Amino acid sequence: MSKFSIGQMNQLGDALERYGITPEEVTRFSSSSEILQGLLDVIRGRAKVVMFRHIINCNVDPEVPDGWDVVDHIRGSDQFEWDRNRIGLHITRRKRVGGLYHGQPFGDEVQQDLRHRCLRVPNANIVDYLIAHPELVPEEWGADRVMFWGTVYRNPEGRLYVRYITHRIGVKGEKGRGPLNEVVKSGYQEVRDEFGEMRPAAILKDS
Repeated sequence: MSKFSIGQMNQLGDALERYGITPEEVTRFSSSSEILQGLLDVIRGRAKVVMFRHIINCNVDPEVPDGWDVVDHIRGSDQFEWDRNRIGLHITRRKRVGGLYHGQPFGDEVQQDLRHRCLRVPNANIVDYLIAHPELVPEEWGADRVMFWGTVYRNPEGRLYVRYITHRIGVKGEKGRGPLNEVVKSGYQEVRDEFGEMRPAAILKDS
């Protein structure tokens, strides 16, 4: 019989839920003596939590599909430290016509808008890193296709594409989510397509 009261267990459950800990993660750490011992060491002052630093080299060539080439690649720092708060989302909208937005902008309009506003855009090196570390992808991006305009590709037919990252919909698991490596995926969107609210551009914020 547990020595913890029902009130204490409810209090712990509320705290876990408040910080976004899933039932699967509770099962994982409750069945791991290593995790529990580490948590106890932190609570009793024998250890401290040190956050991993995710350093991305944005000054190298990105991954390129076979037969494709890179038309534009805005190189960045070779020591870019991932911080979800440094990446914002920008939606390009056409000028209002009669009080309403007239249609969705095409890719060239998005590029012009980003340049006009002097917004800095991350390149596909970050996409490559996030695919390798899907736990870093912000869940608030949801099902949007977040576009990384810092790298533009050309396929063998001469069509231009930009890379995106997204969460898949309808994957089995808690609240429609499955293992992260099944949920997060990347793809290529043709530049001449429309880019509405579900295809925002990733932009770099000032650190």
